[in-house]
Amino acid sequence: MNRTLEQLQTDIILAAKKGFPVLLSGAIVFLLFTFSPLVFSMKIVYLIWILGLSVIFPFGILLSKMMNVNILVTNNQMGTLAGIAAAPQAFYIPIFIIVRIIELLEKDKTD
Repeated sequence: MNRTLEQLQTDIILAAKKGFPVLLSGAIVFLLFTFSPLVFSMKIVYLIWILGLSVIFPFGILLSKMMNVNILVTNNQMGTLAGIAAAPQAFYIPIFIIVRIIELLEKDKTD
């Protein structure tokens, strides 16, 4: 079945409700990030920020289940393309963590 790009885009927008659960998840996580320096020291806050970024997508999926939104559209080629484009981003989080740990270890050596 041949469908135009506009039809595929409209279908995925309607099925995923424009990704609202993931946007809401990001807003909640960043709101928590905003107040974390009031509770923790900045060394801990930096790690919370790095590790906390990996929580946004799973939390968005949880919110989508609670809101009955199909955020993981599988019957649309646009959804598959978006998944392929987004997958490499998952490899950046471990790199950020390793760089931050090395940075902290080197800073402790100089202190």
